[in-house]
Amino acid sequence: VSAGFHRIAWDLRYPAPDPLQMNSESEETQGMMAAPGTYTASLSKKVDGKVTELSEPITFEVVPLYDGTLEGAPASQVADFWREYEDTYRAVGAVGVTLDNAMNKTERMQVALQRSTTTPGEMDERMYALRQTLMDLDEELNGNRAKQEIGEKTKPTISERLFAVERGISHSTYGPTPTHQKSLAIVKTQLEEIQSELKSAQSEMAQLAKALMDNGAPWVEGEALPPVGPEQE
Repeated sequence: VSAGFHRIAWDLRYPAPDPLQMNSESEETQGMMAAPGTYTASLSKKVDGKVTELSEPITFEVVPLYDGTLEGAPASQVADFWREYEDTYRAVGAVGVTLDNAMNKTERMQVALQRSTTTPGEMDERMYALRQTLMDLDEELNGNRAKQEIGEKTKPTISERLFAVERGISHSTYGPTPTHQKSLAIVKTQLEEIQSELKSAQSEMAQLAKALMDNGAPWVEGEALPPVGPEQE
């Protein structure tokens, strides 16, 4: 943006897979390392969304600074596991944010229910069941919050297993150990189950939100815009 030479250095890491939330500022975080190999780089400019290439691509080699004391896995196998970890981390982050948003939304929906014209009974039961489902999913993902507050031991959570994997591979080129591989496999299996249950809960939430609107409840953020006048057939 100013006259003169400007330089930028690649830190030999991939972009961070951390989720981006609407109501929080994004932080600069590091992704996993890039494996040794051949890479390309090019220079371009972007003005008003239009990208113009300024140079031809150049190639360069990334090589390890030194050999490790212990012979590890091949670089390609190490990199494949890094990418697998990143994909899993991305999915876990998405589930965590979605679950937090869903729990916050149910609190607003509870207020909306109190301000609706519906007769007490069925919708109260559905709202309670939805809230319990989300709380159970939160415990599977993050552990029992009540036990954690007083330091009581709990069974390993998805978040804890994933952190243990990250701590073992983020600054090492040795390669995943059998423990790392097993931990990540457990995380992926548990995550698939949570994703399935969360999608079902989201479907119930959408149906419940529509029922609330049909019964005169106030609009809840995240729902479709209500009609201005009578709906047209």
